[in-house]
Amino acid sequence: MLLHDVLGDGTVTADKVVLYVGGGEEDEVPAEVKADLYYALLRGLGYQPKMRKAGGIVHIKLYGGEARKFARDALPYLVGLERMLEEVKGDEQIYSKVEKMIEMAKAEKVKARVEDFKESREVALEKEASFFKTRGGVIKGYVNIHAGAKGGPEADYIRTAAVLKALGVEKWGKQKRQIRLTGGALVAFMRLEPVCAALGICQKV
Repeated sequence: MLLHDVLGDGTVTADKVVLYVGGGEEDEVPAEVKADLYYALLRGLGYQPKMRKAGGIVHIKLYGGEARKFARDALPYLVGLERMLEEVKGDEQIYSKVEKMIEMAKAEKVKARVEDFKESREVALEKEASFFKTRGGVIKGYVNIHAGAKGGPEADYIRTAAVLKALGVEKWGKQKRQIRLTGGALVAFMRLEPVCAALGICQKV
């Protein structure tokens, strides 16, 4: 029920899941009533959703860690749905949301100690890296760069680069809001059991 309203007219981004709750003429239950039910259900499941009502349409939003938890909770259904959509060549819009949520569910937190050059002291820095398989079976990964981070996006990029270097990653691709991890850049991460296990590529010793 909740997943349906995400994959229907909802949206999925790297750190946000939005449930779209609408009510058509043939719908006996108004959108506001359904939204209140969904909101209460999410609260009962331990989430802290945000809700916005406007013109008979309601958006319920989950951010950051809660969005990832929602994706992880839905992962068994998402994997099955992904396979079905691949078989029937289903709706690309829904398929892309399924893929994004699977990526979100499999995101792993990566921690490393890096030097804070401005204050000349060692600090603990935590970043989140997401890894996924493409339809062709190619493994890719990325780390988001946040514009609202302390010091702005460039400072966040410098801190993220320091974490990657601390983990043994030497090269990566830089985009406006992401660091892309492909090829050799993935080797260090693939040694981490939570990552290789999530992707099903761990080698048994």
